[in-house]
Amino acid sequence: MIQCPYNKLEVTLALNLITEEQVASLEKFVEDGNLNNKKEFNKTVAESNGISVEALVGSPNYNHLCTEYYLVKLEEFGFTSKQAWGLFMSMAGND
Repeated sequence: MIQCPYNKLEVTLALNLITEEQVASLEKFVEDGNLNNKKEFNKTVAESNGISVEALVGSPNYNHLCTEYYLVKLEEFGFTSKQAWGLFMSMAGND
């Protein structure tokens, strides 16, 4: 897994600055992001990296590529890098 470049205080402060608009975009990300369907999620991550699903799933970098996908998508939805890391760690159960 990728190491978070921020300390816990930085991430906590960034999470406290999340707006209602960002919460709505997060809900959309969760709904539209195939997060609960591993097969579709793998297909999406593979496509975003220009590789086949088989190459993704068999890759020693599988977790790294999935983490990068989450972080990039969260930033596309308007979250700062620190907020994206905090949300990712919360979703992964690493808070």
